[in-house]
Amino acid sequence: LIRRSMKGSIDLMTPIQGVLDGLKKGYPKTNGGQPLAEWIDQLASLKRLALYFSGVVVQKYMEKLKEKQALAMLIADFVIEIYAIESGLQRALKIRKMKGEKESALAEQSCMVYLSEKTPELLARTREALFNVAEGNEQEFESYDKALGRIIQPKLAPTEQFKENIAAKVLEKEGYVY
Repeated sequence: LIRRSMKGSIDLMTPIQGVLDGLKKGYPKTNGGQPLAEWIDQLASLKRLALYFSGVVVQKYMEKLKEKQALAMLIADFVIEIYAIESGLQRALKIRKMKGEKESALAEQSCMVYLSEKTPELLARTREALFNVAEGNEQEFESYDKALGRIIQPKLAPTEQFKENIAAKVLEKEGYVY
């Protein structure tokens, strides 16, 4: 993605600029009446976090990015995790639409557990990577860290209870539950 963006075949700079503009203006929220709205917003925040991080890395390293494999790996991990989360949310919403709220509860809880656990992990990895990007410059890191606080606030769910529900259903059906 980064290579294609630098060659001009993909426009990543417009979405990155949108994230930077949102740091000043704020970010839109999903309609609160929509199912899983808070979690859809959390996914949108993760996407913004990935774009922000990618923008910082590209701006700082440009052509030297090939030498910064740990940073490129984090960007790739973001893409993978965001894809998995978005797929799970879309599947849960589809189940809700087709079978109703009761039947979609387990799929929704699975998404909430995954997002609740992955968001802080990705945020911590991003914070650590940005500290390394700042190369010891406290002021630079503080500006990155401040931006992270504006981009995303991890949402938590009662993961232990949800995991118990999921495990009980798997044991009851003795296999795949969706």
